[in-house]
Amino acid sequence: MGRFLSTSRAVVADPIVSRPSIALSPVLQQGSKPSAAPVVPPPAAVAYNPLRSVALYFSLAYIFLRFSLLHEMIAIRFGVNTYLLYLVGVPALVSMLACGAFARGLNAKVGKYWTFLAFWMIVCIPFSFWPGNSVKVVTTWLRSEFSMYFMVAGTILLTREVESVLKVVSAAFIANLFFFTFLVKVAAGRFFLDLDGGSISNANDLAAHLLLGASLALFYVIRPGTAFFWRVVNFSAIIYSLYFVFGSGSRGALVAILAGFAYYFLAGGPKRSALLLAAPLMLMVGMVMSPESSRQRLLTLFGAGQEEEISAEAEASGEARRELLKASVIATLKNPIVGVGPGEFMDYNGAGRNRRGIQGHWQVAHNSYTTISSELGFPGIIAFLGAMALSITSLWRIRRQIRFQPQLRNLSAMALSVEMAFVIFGISAFFLSLGYRYYFPFLCWIVVAIQFCFQRETASWPQNVPSRR
Repeated sequence: MGRFLSTSRAVVADPIVSRPSIALSPVLQQGSKPSAAPVVPPPAAVAYNPLRSVALYFSLAYIFLRFSLLHEMIAIRFGVNTYLLYLVGVPALVSMLACGAFARGLNAKVGKYWTFLAFWMIVCIPFSFWPGNSVKVVTTWLRSEFSMYFMVAGTILLTREVESVLKVVSAAFIANLFFFTFLVKVAAGRFFLDLDGGSISNANDLAAHLLLGASLALFYVIRPGTAFFWRVVNFSAIIYSLYFVFGSGSRGALVAILAGFAYYFLAGGPKRSALLLAAPLMLMVGMVMSPESSRQRLLTLFGAGQEEEISAEAEASGEARRELLKASVIATLKNPIVGVGPGEFMDYNGAGRNRRGIQGHWQVAHNSYTTISSELGFPGIIAFLGAMALSITSLWRIRRQIRFQPQLRNLSAMALSVEMAFVIFGISAFFLSLGYRYYFPFLCWIVVAIQFCFQRETASWPQNVPSRR
C-alpha cells in the first residue's frame, strides 16, 4: 500500500483551510490558450499529519472492500462474518475525526448538500409509512454510506492521493472481474451472481456496478504517463467487463454505454478518433461474448429481437417498470414535503394497491431519482440532484480552466473519468433503485477531493499569463 501514496513532510500551513480564495488569471478564466506553458512555482506542500496518513491508509482499505465486495463474498460463500468493514472503517473514521478531515469535508459546497440530505432523512422518519423501518434505513445509510464522504473528501489533499483512490478502485474492479468469472450463473437467460442476498446479485445491479468501475478505470487508460502495462491491463479489464454487462441483458446499461461514448466525444476526451474506431469493436466483442438470450434481450431495445419469448418477457418487464415509475411520481406529488418515508415506497405502494382491491406490487421503484423524491419529498430530491449538478459542473469548469496547462494533465484526465462515471452510472441508475447506496456519494466525494487538489495546484499560479493572440 505504501507505493500508492506518500505524504510530504514539509511543515507548512494547510492550503485548503488557511489560504485565501483563488484569483485565476484572465487568460485562464476565459479559457484562452497560452503561447507557452507558464513557469510557475510548485504548489505549497501540505503539512505532514500522521493522523491524516493513518486515515488515508484505512480509507483506501475501506474503499477497496466496498468496491471489491470481498467481505460480502466471504460471508455469503463461506458463512463467515469477518467484520472486515469494521476493522478498517472504525480506525478510518476515528483518525479522520482526529485530523480535522470532518470540518474540511463539511465546509465543501457538495458536503452541505449531502449534510442537508442526511438531516432531511431524519426529519422524514416521524412521518414515514413505517417509521421503524425508516429508522433502520437511515441509520444504515449514515453509518455505511454518508461516512465515506469524509473518508475521501476530507482526508485527501494531494493529486497523487486522488490517484491512489482511483488506483484502489481500479484494483477492486479487476478483482471483481476475477471473482465474478467463477461466481456468475445463467438464470432466465441472463447473468446473475451466485451470491444469494448479495448487494449486486441482481443482473441489473451487477451491470451498473461494473460500469462504474470501468468508468473510473478509464483514468489509467487516458492518463498521460501511465505505464504501458498498467494501461493495457485496465483497457483489457474494461473490455472484459462488457462480457458481464452484456451478459446481464440490462438494456439500461446498454443505453448508458452508448451515452458514455457520446459524452466522451462531445466533452473533448483525448484520442477521440481512436474511440470512434474502438467503440464499435468494443460493442461487437461484448455482444459476441454474451449469451444468445442476453443478446436477444438487448436487441429488443431497438425492436430487433427475434425470440418471441424473450421479447415478450422484456416487454412485460418494461411495462412493469413504467407502472412503478408512474406510481413513484404519483407518490411524490401526493407527499411533496416529507415523502412516504426513507425506504418505504415499496410498502406504501403495495399496501395502497391492496386497499384498492388490486394485486400489490411489493417492489422498489426501480428508479433512483423517483425513489428519493417519493420517499423524501421535493426537499430530498432537490438536495440529491443539486449535489450531482454541482459536482458535474465543477469538474467541467476545472477541465476548462486547466485544459492548456500540461503540468495538470493528470488532474484533467481525473476530472474527465469522474465525469464519465457520473454520466454512465447516472443513466444506469435511472432504471435501478440505488439512491441510498454509496455510489453517488462516493463520486461526489471524489469531486470535492479534486477541487481541493485544483485549488492547491493553482494557488501559486501567476496572475498574468501571456495569451496567444
